[in-house]
Amino acid sequence: MVLLRLILSLAILLTKVHSEKPEKPEICTLSNKESCECSENGIVTTYVFWPGDDQRCIHAYIPDEGKSGPSYPVLIEISGYNQGSLGTNGAVAAGQKYGFATLSLGSTGPFDGGGNFGLEFPANGVINPDNPAPCSSSDSREYAFIEGVLDWIESVDDLDQSKVYVYGFSQSSMFAAYVAVCFHDRIAGLWQGGSGLALTSHIPLTPGLQGQCSKSASDTYGKECCDKEFCNECAYWPIYPRTCGNKDTAVIVDCIAMYTNDFLCGTDYYMANALVEEGHDARLLSFSPSDEVNGGHKSPNNLHDWMVGCLGIVDSCSSACEDNFTKCVTDSNKSTGLEKFKNCLSNIGDLEGCEEKPCALTLEMLRLSEDPVVSLSQGKFGTSSSLPVDKITRPDCEKDFGSFADFTVNTCKPENIQFADGSIANCINECQDSTDTVAFTWGGNNEGFSCLQLSKKKVNSIDNICKKSVDANKNCPKTCESCSAVPSSLPSAVPSSLFIPSSKPTIVGTNNDPTLSPNPGFCGSECAAEWPNCVNFGNNSCESCQNELQNPSSILVKKGNCMVGCEPTDDMMKICGTELDPTSILSLQPTTLPSSVPSVDPSVLPSIEPSVLPITEECQDDETFIFKSKKNCLQLKKNKCKKWDKMSGMLVRNHCPEMCEYCESPKRCKDDDRFFVKKEESEKKYRCKHIPRKISCTDMYKKKLISERCRESCNFCEE
Repeated sequence: MVLLRLILSLAILLTKVHSEKPEKPEICTLSNKESCECSENGIVTTYVFWPGDDQRCIHAYIPDEGKSGPSYPVLIEISGYNQGSLGTNGAVAAGQKYGFATLSLGSTGPFDGGGNFGLEFPANGVINPDNPAPCSSSDSREYAFIEGVLDWIESVDDLDQSKVYVYGFSQSSMFAAYVAVCFHDRIAGLWQGGSGLALTSHIPLTPGLQGQCSKSASDTYGKECCDKEFCNECAYWPIYPRTCGNKDTAVIVDCIAMYTNDFLCGTDYYMANALVEEGHDARLLSFSPSDEVNGGHKSPNNLHDWMVGCLGIVDSCSSACEDNFTKCVTDSNKSTGLEKFKNCLSNIGDLEGCEEKPCALTLEMLRLSEDPVVSLSQGKFGTSSSLPVDKITRPDCEKDFGSFADFTVNTCKPENIQFADGSIANCINECQDSTDTVAFTWGGNNEGFSCLQLSKKKVNSIDNICKKSVDANKNCPKTCESCSAVPSSLPSAVPSSLFIPSSKPTIVGTNNDPTLSPNPGFCGSECAAEWPNCVNFGNNSCESCQNELQNPSSILVKKGNCMVGCEPTDDMMKICGTELDPTSILSLQPTTLPSSVPSVDPSVLPSIEPSVLPITEECQDDETFIFKSKKNCLQLKKNKCKKWDKMSGMLVRNHCPEMCEYCESPKRCKDDDRFFVKKEESEKKYRCKHIPRKISCTDMYKKKLISERCRESCNFCEE
């Protein structure tokens, strides 16, 4: 009996030791809380884990957790001066209102950053053209923290891993930018409040002189670091938005909000231009103080409404809702504009067109609260994508900004101003797969595979593995078709300047599309042959087809092998019954001015060809298919055959036909006649027969791949 008690006591002790420092997030308890404060309000749940030597906390609000239904978008708040928000803060209230989950991330220490900031920025604060985006666990202790949080999100069925957004204010916003760049393939959007990108030897200066001093120099000399150990190796801070990642997930959406009397005004402009130079989606909101609003270093009023609206965390409001909301504010008898806006917003569900579910306020609706100068580099705001494309407007800052050479700077006087100059290594299309015998592991048994083995698998299997395996994407870029993400050791032969001439490191654009030409001339014969198909399709017009000629991802350019920006011939325009109006075509002539908009409108949809499921004479299960990242076809039961994997958008029985006894079904390779896609902007319904002109096999609709429903049109079962 004594021996049994000893054994039991030892088992309990071992269990307790194991649970006290979990490596993956676990619910906060008395035995594992240590420095984390457990939320006890019944709305927010605290999770703790040790991604490294330091404990980290997650304070999570998940609406209706555990209930069946669609998964929720996730908004991550960065709060680097403390361990995060435990209570029902503004983010939680917004989540309850709009229907999304929130996570608040902070630090339990060490608080060893500028101003006692507790989250570590990468690379000792030294960011330059040779190392523009240091994104590895060796660069920052927080890399494993963020990676662990994102992995945890993927493991929770209630959370939508494809709609994860991150935000912060001031230095926390700078860290949010680090997260968005380093995990660009897992972050759908970024909100930067009261910060942007600091440039070396430029004002405004950050309070901790980051970008002018390395972290180690700042630790040694404090405010005197700029004079005693100026960072000649620095160029930017906290990170430069170069995303050498998967070509389909490399675009960053960044909403940057700042008042013109903020002491950091100007860093927003630097960041917006860097984003545009890299082909990202910059949405710059430059607010001005007014009689109602003092401005300064703070967020705009109605912060989370602006955030939800700009990022499109939920669908944007309809035009009818926008019209009636505008009328409500205009007719309100409240004394101030902000009060009118607040009153109508609190009753928005009673307005015609706004009744169904909470929608994200459109830009015009939000302007009724405060009216910033808005620059949209890709004409997108929220889920609206047809707004004017703007050149980034230089903010009218209360204090001007620019190079040290043009201003007197009292707080930073290095004897010899030098900084890391030169071209950033380009992202090129040529790359090679790893020749290692084991390039990545896959499946429940973590079986090792080489890139050669991967290349011999079925097309849809390769696509599935590359989407879900970071190592496969990294080590087999050629097979995974992510070659555009490979950094070259050589700079581009034609560098383009950024925005502060003569005193700014040169930035090299990432676009190497061979179909682009500054002077493409007339369209070729193949393009002319495809032109009638475009003009005569549905409600298309010559104008819409001319616009297609400007888009490398358009059907006309792809099927007609058209040179992007080519000029339609007279014979092509005769089909339209009109002569060519040259003013209707965007100019692609070279210019000596720095480009303020990306030369290509990056597609938000995968550009790969439709997935094809090759079959042999015998119907076989796809051995690489993993349902919810947990079970393969052999491990699944038949009651899962009609289930959809929310992460991949795949239907189980399509990929496990043998297990599901679906091989002989006449429906297996046929289109679903009941299926249609309804696009809100036109309210038209498109069916499988409209592939590929109006919808694409690789599009996702309601978290389901269209190829899974339009099997015949997408050649799902053909070799």
